[in-house]
Amino acid sequence: MNSLLFLGIILLFIGFTAKTMNPGLLRFAGLFKIG
Repeated sequence: MNSLLFLGIILLFIGFTAKTMNPGLLRFAGLFKIG
């Protein structure tokens, strides 16, 4: 896979999670602590 395409997918994923998890950011951090 092209590294540039891979980077774009990662950035898109980060942007998507930031949009959806912005209100529940503390809960998202809690999931990291659990896992």
